[in-house]
Parts: sequence; structure tokens; C-alpha cells
Amino acid sequence: MMRAVVLLAIVIAVIASGCMVTEPGNSPGGIPGTTTLPEPVAPDLLGTWTGTMNGYDASTGFNPHDGGVMLLTVTGQRGRIFAGNLTITEGTTTWTEPFAGTIGRDGRTLTIVEESGYCTGGIIGPDEIELVYANDGLGFSISIDSLRR
Repeated sequence: MMRAVVLLAIVIAVIASGCMVTEPGNSPGGIPGTTTLPEPVAPDLLGTWTGTMNGYDASTGFNPHDGGVMLLTVTGQRGRIFAGNLTITEGTTTWTEPFAGTIGRDGRTLTIVEESGYCTGGIIGPDEIELVYANDGLGFSISIDSLRR
């Protein structure tokens, strides 16, 4: 009986010590056992992206933005951070506002903030992106924006 208890204690000690072993690695802050991934290479988004919008507005319902044109002009980029101006023309009305955005670690996911809402989306190809715009304030709206450079 004593032999079984000692054997069980040894097995538990071996299992516990194996669970506590960490592999060496580098991390911000130097936490042992974690690894820092290299910064991914960000695709170049500089230039003017032109496209259409199709959405839903709280005040008008489904809105295909017939004849509306969207210009997303990326004027600066540092790594995965980019910024520029968004210009939308519908009929005789045109408005422009600044924006800033990020490219996800996967090199395809986009997140953009504007003064009037935000977009999430992705890079479809070297010269094509799709964004989903959302404004969750009063008079909320949402749209799918398909853009080409």
C-alpha cells in the first residue's frame, strides 16, 4: 500500500512539473514563454478609391444611393495605419470629411473611423475593397460600399 502511495506521488510530481515548463521566447515586457510575432507587411492603400453605396437609412428605409459616388482618398500611410478624406456626392450635394483607418494583422481586414460613423471591411484584391459603413446615432444608417482604385 505504501509503495502505491509513493508511486502515485511521483507520478503527480512528474505531471505537475511537466505542466509548468515554459519554452523560452521573446515578448514585449519580457514575459517568459510568450513570443512576439513580426509586424506583418501592410498592403499599399495610397490613392483614390471610387465606388458605389447601397444601404438602409432610418429616415428613408432602403437606399441604393442611385447616382451617388464615393471617393475614398488615402493620402498617407505608415505601416498598417492610413488616413485621408472621404467625399460623397449624391445629386447636387457633395460633402467631404477626414478619416483614419487600420489594416488588421491578416493584411486584409480594414477598420475606418470617420466623424459621422465607422467602417469595417476588407481588401478583396490589390485594387478592390469592400466596406460596411455604420452610423449608430440618431438617424442611424448602414451601407455596403464597393470601391476600386
